Amino acid sequence: MSGSSGCRLEFGPAFERSLLDFERENYGRKDTKGRAEAREMVKAVLARLLEWPSVAGNRQEPYPPKSGEAATKEGWLLFKIEFHTPRLTGDPGCGRLVYLVHKDEQIIMPLVVYTHKQYLGRVPNQTLEEMIENARFQKKQRDARVQAALETPATDPEQT
Repeated sequence: MSGSSGCRLEFGPAFERSLLDFERENYGRKDTKGRAEAREMVKAVLARLLEWPSVAGNRQEPYPPKSGEAATKEGWLLFKIEFHTPRLTGDPGCGRLVYLVHKDEQIIMPLVVYTHKQYLGRVPNQTLEEMIENARFQKKQRDARVQAALETPATDPEQT
């Protein structure tokens, strides 16, 4: 998925699980309409990120203590965007999406979506550190596969 800004989405390994938890814990199993509206809202937020990954409404977040230095050296910035969650009020009424941005490679990597009903305040540092490390590892693996493919001699499909 890519936008007019040239940025593309690459989902962090834990994002899908966090989306399912977000829906289940805030809307339950019976509110299928609420879950569908919430998923559409998350899609809209992701589409907006593709246009403006670091606009004023999205605030840069401090890294957890153990992962900031390495991630910053690699060109990653950590952001959080807040959004209204359909049908919810109070703490669950404000959703949050934490994501990484790699400006040089124009990658936006959503890590977690949540409300304060799920986490009081920010996602715990240890959890966030694991998500960041897994996302960085995923990118390194992908880069290594691409590099290996570029170094492999091309074969003529008619000769096989």
